[in-house]
Amino acid sequence: MNEPGSRSLDYTQVSVRDFVRVFPFYFAWDANSVITESGASLLKICPQAVPGARLQDVFHSQSPEGEFCDAHARAHPDRLFLLEDLRKTVILRGQVMLLERPRRGIMLASPWLTEPDQAHQMGLTIQDFAVHDQTLDLLQVLQMQRKVTTDLQRLASQLTQQRIQLREQEEQSHKLALVAARTDNAVIVTDAAGRIEWVNEGFTRMTGWLLDEVIGRQPGDFLRCPEADPGADNFMNQCLQQQRGFRVEMLNYHRSGRKYWSSIEIQPIRNDAGEVVNFMSIESDITQRRQDDQRRALQYSTSRTLAEADTVRQAAAKVIQLICNQLGWIAGSLWMLDSEQQNLHLVEIWHSPLRDITGFVELSRTMTFKRGCGLPGIVLHSGEPQWIRDVAEQSECPRAAMAKKCQLHGAIAFPIVTQGDILGVLELFSSDASAPEQSLLEAFAGIGNQLGQFIVRKCVEQNLVSAKEAAESANRAKSEFLATMSHEIRTPMNGIIGMSSLLLDTSLDERQHEMVEAVRQSGEALMTIIEDILDFSKIEARRLDLVEETCRLDSIVDGVVGLLQHKAISRGVDLKVAIDPAIPLVIKADPGRLRQILMNLVGNGIKFTEHGSICIQLIPVTAPEGEREQIEISVTDSGIGMNEEQQRKLFQPFSQVDSSTTRRYGGTGLGLAISKRLVELMGGTIGVHSTPGLGSRFWFKLPVHQVSASEQLAVKNTETKSPEQSLALPGAKKLRLLVVEDNEVNLRMAIMMLEKHGFSADVARDGEQALNQFAARPYDAILMDCHMPRMDGYEATRAIREIETSTHWKRPRCCIIAMTANVMDGERERCFEAGMDDYISKPLRAKALTEALASIHTQEPVAPPPALGGWTEEEAETTKDAVKLLADELSTEDTAELIENWLKDTPERISDLENLAAGQDQPALRRTAHSLKGSSSLFGLTHIYALCQDLEHLAESGSHAGQPSLVEQIRHGFASAEPSLRQELEHLRSTTVTS
Repeated sequence: MNEPGSRSLDYTQVSVRDFVRVFPFYFAWDANSVITESGASLLKICPQAVPGARLQDVFHSQSPEGEFCDAHARAHPDRLFLLEDLRKTVILRGQVMLLERPRRGIMLASPWLTEPDQAHQMGLTIQDFAVHDQTLDLLQVLQMQRKVTTDLQRLASQLTQQRIQLREQEEQSHKLALVAARTDNAVIVTDAAGRIEWVNEGFTRMTGWLLDEVIGRQPGDFLRCPEADPGADNFMNQCLQQQRGFRVEMLNYHRSGRKYWSSIEIQPIRNDAGEVVNFMSIESDITQRRQDDQRRALQYSTSRTLAEADTVRQAAAKVIQLICNQLGWIAGSLWMLDSEQQNLHLVEIWHSPLRDITGFVELSRTMTFKRGCGLPGIVLHSGEPQWIRDVAEQSECPRAAMAKKCQLHGAIAFPIVTQGDILGVLELFSSDASAPEQSLLEAFAGIGNQLGQFIVRKCVEQNLVSAKEAAESANRAKSEFLATMSHEIRTPMNGIIGMSSLLLDTSLDERQHEMVEAVRQSGEALMTIIEDILDFSKIEARRLDLVEETCRLDSIVDGVVGLLQHKAISRGVDLKVAIDPAIPLVIKADPGRLRQILMNLVGNGIKFTEHGSICIQLIPVTAPEGEREQIEISVTDSGIGMNEEQQRKLFQPFSQVDSSTTRRYGGTGLGLAISKRLVELMGGTIGVHSTPGLGSRFWFKLPVHQVSASEQLAVKNTETKSPEQSLALPGAKKLRLLVVEDNEVNLRMAIMMLEKHGFSADVARDGEQALNQFAARPYDAILMDCHMPRMDGYEATRAIREIETSTHWKRPRCCIIAMTANVMDGERERCFEAGMDDYISKPLRAKALTEALASIHTQEPVAPPPALGGWTEEEAETTKDAVKLLADELSTEDTAELIENWLKDTPERISDLENLAAGQDQPALRRTAHSLKGSSSLFGLTHIYALCQDLEHLAESGSHAGQPSLVEQIRHGFASAEPSLRQELEHLRSTTVTS
């Protein structure tokens, strides 16, 4: 139909030309909804509606609603259509004509125009339109009316919904208004400038102000407290200026003047444009919480302070300062009851350094308070905390006038209590006359209890410390007494046993030999008693420590049998040994203590057996599952035996089975008690089975400590050595020995014992003599007694070791062997710490002495140190070069004068050193040594320089040991250097004369 012609439509007999002129905006489509024809006017406003386009791609049906296509059009044949092109710029209205042969549809459309200018905007002219009949116009009006009605219905529905929402909002606002009015929190609504517009009843209850009284005012003008935190105040103002919400806690004033804390949350209220039109504030009273927090903080800080304090005064000062700093108070003091529990006296007082209250402090120091007198006395009398609003106005208070002068007003005092008893009173002062706060009174009552507990705890701790120190002092005194007793008893016993043993080796007739042997045996018996007493004392004091080393059981048993065999034979008793082959012979144990237990048990068996035999038996014991293997060692005798009553008394200290045995057999009654304690220390058990007249069987069981195969082999190799090999001394050894001993008898005995074995020795009678002799001549070994007057062996040893570390010392290290009668635990370690190499206990035994000397190697002969002997060519050359260099730098005359003055002054300086050495004026000794050191270096005297340097260091450290020896070496050094210096002096003088 796009081509005008004279053809006519089949269904109407209307020419195409007339149809196009009547319906310029028409378009047609086929059964597939594809556009086949379009009016020219339609293409102006819908250029996409060209033939070939699909209806669905061009138009959308607004009415009836749906996708516009052939099916949609046929579904609504009698409807007026409103079509919208998909670009949403044009709406078409019209009717649809539907044809069947062929199947097609035609839309008789026209544009929907609502404004006159729309046609022009679309590019349409009057020629683009056709003259329509009135029916079509009426249809358009009806369609318009229907659409308007639909829009009005929609608008009415929206208004109804809004009315419902408005009603609900009004109801909600009414409820919120009721909540705001009746809540305990204060609600404030202000304008944008912060002026109050409305407050609720909670505000009135919290602040005391009515709505009519505060409208138009800003809350801060009448609520804010001058003591409020300036930081919080600034933060609040900043947030209000920035018109943002915030939360803060502030200290405010009630209308009555009472202070209270409030938590404030403020939020801005904005209009639809986002502008702030109001502020709403919700405030809650948090005074109680703040007071609780303050009380807990005070008590926690007090607890921490008390935990760190060492004394009551220190604790009181810190607690007072802590409270004053947290509450902003000025001063505080602690008053304690005197020993009679009558008056309070001042123990500690503290005040802020920013306030001068010297007068009040001095007055307080001069005062005491009785019950009921003054603030402390009132608290002491009532037993309750007391708060005085203004102490300066209390005429009955003795310090009221001075408090007023120092501007002290508010005062509080509370008792220091423990278990209901008042120990003292702590008082505090403020510069403000403030009303009592119940929460602080409660907090102070708690602090008073804390201080009371602290004072009691410190008293208990002090008592415990005193008791501990007393116990330690008693223990030290006991240990010192045992050490002294050991030394004092062993020293003469050393002489008795040693001299009698030496005497037995001389030519004696039979009667003399018998008497000397009796003396020796008595000494040995007395030594056994002494050893038992000392061992038991060490066990009681828990100072006995066991050693653990690899040893052989059969060797220990053989040793005991060897020692006691002669005694058994003399009594006609047969001593037997039976060792089970399953017994591990090599174990880890304390061989000395194991031997001591066996000696006690076998010795007792011999003592109480007059005939028959004693059998030492070793058998394995089956241990419970999970425990170590055990061995049982028993001693069975055929002696007098014991009844059950007597057996119960065994293993108790100082106990014999009855008085008759004490008289007949003697003894201290300590042997079995010591054995029991030793077995228990080893982790074992001990017991006895006995029948009167038939004998006794003593046994003890010990856990076995396994030994590796390599350790067993080492012990086996050691045991295969013959006694002669281990004790023999090489005949070629010519040891140079020094014996240091203050006891004349012990000294003589040691010399004789050494001479018997082919040694000679020098003697010294105290540490100082030993030090001087050591410095004067070389020794291979020194036998050093530990306890001597003036300088003991420990100090002398340390001095010798210090000398040996000096740079000028040329000799090898000297072996020092301790000789001591102190056998208490720790003595051996003390000797080794002092620098000693070996340890021999008194009384001296030939075997122990020779074994100690056997390990000493003879020192190779060395040239004596320069300080003790001649002047080497090297030193002479060094001195000559130094003098020449000095003469070149100064002049020949000046150098000669320096040497002459040094040779004249040095002997006097050395005499000064001799007088100052080991004396009290160590600074003077250091200065003199330093001066001589400097002058010696001028002439290249390096040896004297080094000696003076060592002496200077000793003086600085206050070590007196070795000082006299160094001075003596300096004197020898000067004597050696003097000839060379005088020769150089003569050479300088002759050079000067020649010039």
